[in-house]
Amino acid sequence: MVKKTKESLDKLKEAMNELKTQYGKEIVRTYDQQVDCQIIPSGFYELDKATNLGGIPMGKMFEFSGPESSGKTTMAWQVLSELSRVTGKKILCLDYEMATSKPYLRQLGVPVEDVIWALPEDSSLEDGFEILKKLLPTGAFCGAIVDSVAMMIPKAEAESVEEKGLEGNDMMLKAKVLTKALRNYGPIFRKSGAVVIFINHLMAKVQTGGFAPMGESEETPGGKAFKHNCDLRITLKPLNYVTKQVASDKDPKKKVNVKIGREVKIKFIKNRVGEPFGEEVMTLRNGKGFDIVTSVIKRSLADGIVVKAAGGEHRFKDDPTIKASSYLNFWTLLTVNPKLLQVLISKLKGKAVKYENKDFDLSAGDREVSASEIGATEEAEGDPQTGNTKVVDADNDENVIV
Repeated sequence: MVKKTKESLDKLKEAMNELKTQYGKEIVRTYDQQVDCQIIPSGFYELDKATNLGGIPMGKMFEFSGPESSGKTTMAWQVLSELSRVTGKKILCLDYEMATSKPYLRQLGVPVEDVIWALPEDSSLEDGFEILKKLLPTGAFCGAIVDSVAMMIPKAEAESVEEKGLEGNDMMLKAKVLTKALRNYGPIFRKSGAVVIFINHLMAKVQTGGFAPMGESEETPGGKAFKHNCDLRITLKPLNYVTKQVASDKDPKKKVNVKIGREVKIKFIKNRVGEPFGEEVMTLRNGKGFDIVTSVIKRSLADGIVVKAAGGEHRFKDDPTIKASSYLNFWTLLTVNPKLLQVLISKLKGKAVKYENKDFDLSAGDREVSASEIGATEEAEGDPQTGNTKVVDADNDENVIV
């Protein structure tokens, strides 16, 4: 028995050597030789938790899908900005929608000097994939954003429109081309180590034959191309608006509810690297992107850097002088003091930080702040379409969103 085992192992070794000679050394590998997938924290505690990995797996293809104004593009920019800062690499953007706002990117903290836009006017779907295939293997990019799939037009469709106008029957061309492109170029993108994020819109299914569609009523452009070929798929669903009661900038004696943003539920409907179906709720702030303050507080509480007392007081564990009477007031304290927020972020990264309390406005956590101090504007309450508004109650931590 032992002899047969030794003979089979010798034959296996011989066969593996032949394969390596024919196809290259990496064609067959043992567990120890298999390359680990690099995981980099996104900067958002909720997103990292939902991945069930603790961060973003590099060298993978993502699909961010959701209805309009759900934060798909914003999340892509914020995630790649953090990856760019960690890796020191550039960000590639294929802006098919031609809607990128330079001022908004600066508001999000995107390192615009490290962004390269690479999409000539009237570029086709095929052109975009050729650009990705050419640039990503250089190793200069931490990731790429393709915004959006809905606006990508296959060459055959453009030619059909040119010949027949809008009467040509070519609606399935995109799904076929995307499937072919992702299947053939996907391995090249993954080998580059860059994260490729495809922004996709969630749309209502078209009725056929006068009957309502069976199963799910919504779908994304591209058929099942991304469902089968992407490594991770995230859906974003807008929920309630989030408001906060503050002093009016116009009349400091008057209290007003200002709309800070809205809740967005993120869910991983596919995850080849970790366990799927992880979901969390994040706060999308008006004009500022997904709220880093909320994420930092949640991570700090989880890591024990910030502690919550029995009465609801939140404070630095190693510096009790930095505190606020509730979660919401602690959020206000960090929002009014960006430098204090950076101190907390540095602590989370394990860095020794020197600071003086006189550099911060520590009264902000327990006094009445104004709308402008937290970067909000006074406006009418409620969702203009649905009327849904969730008012944050500072005296009840369970109702606190921000």
